[in-house]
Parts: sequence; C-alpha cells; structure tokens
Amino acid sequence: MKIKTHIALFALLASSLLLPINARAKTPSSEDTLDVHATLARANKLLEYNGISRAATLYERVLKHHPTSYPEVAFVLGQIYEHKQPPEKAVLFYHMSIATGISPEAEQDAQDAIQRLQPKGWRRLKVILPQDTSGYVSLNNLYVLSTDPSTPLEILVPPDQYTLSVKLHDHHPEEMEIDLTEESGVTLYPNPEPFMFFGFLDLSVTNYDKAHISITQEVSKSPQGRMNELFFQGKVPKDFKLPTGTYFIEVTDPDHDRWIRRIHVERDLEVEVIVRLTKALPPEIRYDDIRHQEMKYILQRDAHKAIFAASQKAQDNSEQVATGKITRDQALGIKHQRIIAKY
Repeated sequence: MKIKTHIALFALLASSLLLPINARAKTPSSEDTLDVHATLARANKLLEYNGISRAATLYERVLKHHPTSYPEVAFVLGQIYEHKQPPEKAVLFYHMSIATGISPEAEQDAQDAIQRLQPKGWRRLKVILPQDTSGYVSLNNLYVLSTDPSTPLEILVPPDQYTLSVKLHDHHPEEMEIDLTEESGVTLYPNPEPFMFFGFLDLSVTNYDKAHISITQEVSKSPQGRMNELFFQGKVPKDFKLPTGTYFIEVTDPDHDRWIRRIHVERDLEVEVIVRLTKALPPEIRYDDIRHQEMKYILQRDAHKAIFAASQKAQDNSEQVATGKITRDQALGIKHQRIIAKY
C-alpha cells in the first residue's frame, strides 16, 4: 500500500527531526513537559508494528506542543487519515503541513491529496489578520492553517463547529467560536490585543519653564486604538514612562513660537528631546496668514497694473513719434522712467 511506503520513509527521516535525546520541550499552555525525542521514537516504533492509530495519537501530541515545528509529522498524519473514513482530518493535516513549511516535493503531494479528497459542499473560511505581525492561525487548537498573517487565509473546511485560535507575536491570544454547519462561508477579522510595552522620554525646555507641553500618541499605534493625550506645565518628569509608539510633542506659549516634533518611543529605550523656544514677534507687527495673503495679492495686482500702464504708455509714445506729435528725445525721456513694484 502507498501508506506503508510513506510511513517507512518517515521512519527513516525521523532521526533528523528529533530533538537531542536529553532535550525536553515545554507545553505553551501548561507546566507539563513533553519528551519530543522519546514520543517520536515511540510513534515510529508503533508504525513498524502496524500500531497506526496509537502512533497517530502520539504524533498529534507532538503537534499540540509544537504546532509549527514539525511539518513532516503533519504530512504523515495526513497520509494516515487519508486511508480512514471520512477523510476530513487528512485534508486539515495536509493543509497544516503546507502552512508550516513542508518540502516543495511533499507540498505538491499534499496539494494533490487535498484536491482528491475534498468533496463538494465544504464551507469557505477566510481570515484576514492585522498587517505587520507574525504568528499563526489554527483550528481546534491543533490544525495550523497559516503562518503568514500578511496574506489572507482562505480555505475550504468540512461543515462543523470550530474554535479558531490566533496567536501573534507580542499579542494576547484570541479565540473565536465559529459555526459552519449551515453557513456557506464566513470571513473573519480577528484583532488580537497587543501586549503593552514601555519606553522612556526625557524632555526639557532649556530657556523657559512655563510653557504648555502636549504629548499625543498616534491613534493607530496606541493600545486598543485609544487616543493617549498628556499635558504638562513647564516640564515633564524625569525618565517619563510611555507606551511604545509614535507621538507628537507640542510646546506652546503666547510669547513664543510654537514648537512641534514627531518622535517614536521604542521598548525599554529612552528618547531625549531638548526644546529651545524662539521668541515671537510683537503682536502689533504680526500678520495672520489670511491677512498676509490678502496684502500680497493687492501688491501684486497693483504692480501688474503699473507695468501694464507703462507698457501701454510706451506704445502710445511710439505711435506719437511716428505721427510727428512728439520728438524722439521726448519719447526716450518717457521710456527711461521706471516703476518699481514691491511684492
């Protein structure tokens, strides 16, 4: 049988997959430990004596402890369950082997098996995750279906009820219960809450101690998407602790020009900001932007009128010289007049 060939091949490859003999891997969700080497060795031995069901149980135990580390184990489980009825688990394990990085040759075999085993009437599952993250998506805390959050996951799964688990780096795990017994398909948008990390801000205003200081965090980067606004008078406490992210700092005072900067606070690092305010112009000679633009327009308009009038006058003088109404010297005297327009 085909399954025996693949199982025998896996037994030969198993030694390259095992952890060192004395290594013990911790379960992510408990304090229990699993000796991966011993578990795989025992499962391989059971396969040699046709203890296929018991071997499959041990292989699944390894994947529950290390869901993304052993794509070859997921592939062999797909082959085991392909020869059992119904074949739903085989399809999910084949998907898992592809998602976790099986070799290109085995990936093609897995794709062919999925096409062969997947009947009509299965449900469409689409999962779209936040960008710029890393981690994985799994069903029923076993079947890893995606390890690339930047690419939407879209597969067909058997009609059933599932627990969708999303585990992203530096985020709290998120679980969603989905019912695909009647729905033709579903699109999910999990948004796990990020862990809170902190950096430090050292801000000083060197030449003034009564300014208003505003620190505003960029909304998309702030925890849970909430606006984080802080206000200080005169100074900010030394080594002030801030959640990581991007901030806008604004320092204002009626007698000084506004000072504004954009900074990025990184985990466990300190950002030093030194502010030196510039004295503002006296109120009586300040112009707001609208008034300044109006005055500029008026000056430009008047200058253009003056230039046009001078050009028209020069043309008239040329015509008068041609008709003998004025002399050439008189025309040259007029031509040498200059109009200076200031903008």
